[in-house]
Amino acid sequence: MNARDADRFSELFTTDGDFVDFTGGWQSGRPSIRDGHAKAFESFLAHGEFRFASTTIDESRPGVAVCHALWVFTGQQDGQGQTIRDRTGIITLVIVPTDHGPAVRAGQNTEHRQALP
Repeated sequence: MNARDADRFSELFTTDGDFVDFTGGWQSGRPSIRDGHAKAFESFLAHGEFRFASTTIDESRPGVAVCHALWVFTGQQDGQGQTIRDRTGIITLVIVPTDHGPAVRAGQNTEHRQALP
């Protein structure tokens, strides 16, 4: 995420992967995931840094896992270049086996309005 490389981010997903962003936008398929993140990386995510406060991974069956991660985004700037408050949220990813190794089949990102632990 901090590299702001939409191509690399989208390659983490299966070709038919789905991602629902924190605004409720549904990106279906790698090209849509790439395009949605390229726009975000060029605009409101252009400045700042993500870090993960905690993560859990639950292998629900062999090769299939559900990952939940609490994230914090610091250093975001508004349209006038002023740093705004830290943002926090939870991302959930469903990871499945593919012929090329594990990949994300589905993801959901939800922004928090409260500070994380």
